[in-house]
Amino acid sequence: MHASIKADARIELRASRPAKDLLERAARLANKTISACVLETMLKRAEEEVTQSQTFTLKEQDSAAFLAAISSPPEPNKELRRFFAQTNP
Repeated sequence: MHASIKADARIELRASRPAKDLLERAARLANKTISACVLETMLKRAEEEVTQSQTFTLKEQDSAAFLAAISSPPEPNKELRRFFAQTNP
């Protein structure tokens, strides 16, 4: 965690004795506290998870169809024009 960010929220975690022992060993090897080691590792994993949930992959054929659709969208219909004409859509 960046030194200038104040850690002001608490997270509690229950683990088996072997899991705790392993975390303690890993933290010692990294010259960190268990909290710092776990937090750093889980923040990286959380960022990966969030990124993965916001990304989608298309097959080549689907990608071409998607790009074609957004490259030449249809003309707006009456309902869409009415929606955008509202002051607070």
